[in-house]
Amino acid sequence: MLTIHPSLGVNSVQEFVAKAKAHPGKITFASQGNGSAVHMAGELFKAVTGADLKHIPYGAQSPFTDLAGGHVMAMFSGIAPVIGNVKSGKLKILAVSARQRVPVIGDVPTFAEAGLPSYEAGAWNGLVAPRGTPAAIIARLNAEAVKAVHSPEIEERMHRFGGIPIGNSPEEFAAFLRAERAKWGKLIREARLQLD
Repeated sequence: MLTIHPSLGVNSVQEFVAKAKAHPGKITFASQGNGSAVHMAGELFKAVTGADLKHIPYGAQSPFTDLAGGHVMAMFSGIAPVIGNVKSGKLKILAVSARQRVPVIGDVPTFAEAGLPSYEAGAWNGLVAPRGTPAAIIARLNAEAVKAVHSPEIEERMHRFGGIPIGNSPEEFAAFLRAERAKWGKLIREARLQLD
């Protein structure tokens, strides 16, 4: 999701993009470091919108305190690290990168609803096995993982932190991984991103 410091004075993704374009390189976005998922989400946002944002990599130091303090203006992060500061009014969420609204912050629009249907970046977890694992074992692991993810306890915990459990087949997951690799690889090449 796109989280901003309220002092930025914007209330929508479109206003955020307009402000960034009006002040190229002046609006900062924080991440845990070059190449992190948060950094990549910000770079994708820049590529999709043409907004000129300045990346501030934090490395081992947490960027969340500086975001809440207004030392950086924006961050593309998950819900759990910022929800307390959002509830207290220290931060504002402009949009979430999900196919549907997230129940724990149901009043926040998706990026598609905010006018950016081509922006999609998010954290996910998956289960993989070594190449050559017998198909019967893969099928059993998949069935048990899907069952676990859809158990009431896990679904409740995931919803609390903005997660949306999805169970799919090994073939669908493999296709997803190929698409992710292609998407992020293209962004890395086109933006000429490098690790320090």
